[in-house]
Amino acid sequence: MNEKNLRLNRFATASALAALVGWSVAVLAQPVAFAQTNSRSAGFRADRMLVKPKPNTDLTALHARLGTAVLRSFSGIGNLQVLQLSAGADVRMLLSAFQQSGLVEYAEPDFMVQAALEPNDFRYADGSLWALHNTGIYGGTSGADIDAPNGWDIQNTAGNIIVAVIDTGARYTHEDLAANMWSKPGESGRDLLGPDKGNNGADDDGDGMANASEDIAGTNPFSSNSILRVTSIIRTPPSSLSVTWSSVAGKTYQLETAPTPNGTYLSVGPIVTATSGSSSETVTANSSAFYRVRVVP
Repeated sequence: MNEKNLRLNRFATASALAALVGWSVAVLAQPVAFAQTNSRSAGFRADRMLVKPKPNTDLTALHARLGTAVLRSFSGIGNLQVLQLSAGADVRMLLSAFQQSGLVEYAEPDFMVQAALEPNDFRYADGSLWALHNTGIYGGTSGADIDAPNGWDIQNTAGNIIVAVIDTGARYTHEDLAANMWSKPGESGRDLLGPDKGNNGADDDGDGMANASEDIAGTNPFSSNSILRVTSIIRTPPSSLSVTWSSVAGKTYQLETAPTPNGTYLSVGPIVTATSGSSSETVTANSSAFYRVRVVP
């Protein structure tokens, strides 16, 4: 190749590069409009986005070129900007434009979120309560549950609902239950004459059972007259029974036994001072005996 042709090729290359640069500047000088994407299904707003400028960086010229406007700026978090986008703008393409500008620390969609309605119980979070929300833990089938989170999204309060648990008992002092335990309002506090409703012998709540009888039924574990139901009896070979009941720490209890449910109950074993919400006593087994627990004054 001779020197003349070499100069012509160099001139042509330089001219092409100049034209390309000029075209790029002309394009960037105009507001950018992109096709709309389906942002609702992606979980973010189609008309807004967030950008954080680099320190001491002015984005005014960039906003003008891209057709964005600052709705709000947060100086406490590095001048984070909430941007209003032009109609029909494509969020993803604008994100790319801001990120490639080199003027921002980050750019991201304005995601749509909602407060979590799921409980903060540790066993729920680790997947152990799989009947509520089954994630497939322990080899189970993901989704084989009662869809509790879906229900909580619809209804998550029920202060006017009273739930009766038909079981061997409940430790009502448990941290998950204590604040939500229900007690019959007609049998607590003072009556019109002043005496405690729990000891006045009347049927204050009108359910056909006097207060004292309800204590015997085991409804008032704080009362010294109350007879508590036993929550479990486990036989311990060769000839012992372990009797367990719900208790209140600091209260004292006496285990009693009788040959029939309505017979005369006699004390068996020592008086027990509770240290937690559950107490137990081991006694000699008697196949024909019934057991109950009394609060000791």
